[in-house]
Amino acid sequence: MDARRLIENEIWEADEDNDFECVSILSNHSQDVKKVLFHPEKNILFSCGYDDTIRVYEEDPEQDEWVCLQTLEGHSSTVWSIDVNRDGSALASVSDDLTLKVWRGFSKGNEQGIQPLSGNCPRFKNETTISGDHNIAICDVAWNKLSNLIASAAGDDTICLYKPENLSSQPTAYSLLTKCENAHGRDVNCVAWNPVHANVLLSASDDETIKLWNVSYDQFGTLV
Repeated sequence: MDARRLIENEIWEADEDNDFECVSILSNHSQDVKKVLFHPEKNILFSCGYDDTIRVYEEDPEQDEWVCLQTLEGHSSTVWSIDVNRDGSALASVSDDLTLKVWRGFSKGNEQGIQPLSGNCPRFKNETTISGDHNIAICDVAWNKLSNLIASAAGDDTICLYKPENLSSQPTAYSLLTKCENAHGRDVNCVAWNPVHANVLLSASDDETIKLWNVSYDQFGTLV
């Protein structure tokens, strides 16, 4: 395999015959890229990888290409996974450094006077860093688009749930809600929230199982 392809993001389009064509190759990472993610509302995408960074890209329609506008630094080891909240105004990331970070996006006209990356693309800044809940690399993160809970999964066989510290529609301050140790018999590789039922969480593991979890909580994010 061409080693160069390991550090590239490729963007594909499907034509009327459902044939796929690679329309853009992004080579901004210096090591393996582990995950890519589209913004839910804008022509923005995110990537993360072995170089300990998260990249923010915006499509330039005039040049017909994607441009890296920001590199988010702060993790000290591989960034394994990222996810955004419902409207893409905040980003969560998890890493081999055993931390979960929440990044807030500052768009045009924000009260803090922070300059966005462009008229369409917010500038992201780290608002919250959580550590101490996992003791082996955190493999995945999932942001519940309905309840704003955040789930993390790790190599310590554990799933953690985090709740917002306020009832804002765009919270970025989070704290541990509950920790499910021995959620699986081996590494938990992936978590995903049901997009329709806010209390249903999926997890997948090296123990060869997929589990469905029923998460019950009140309006303040407290388990009931």
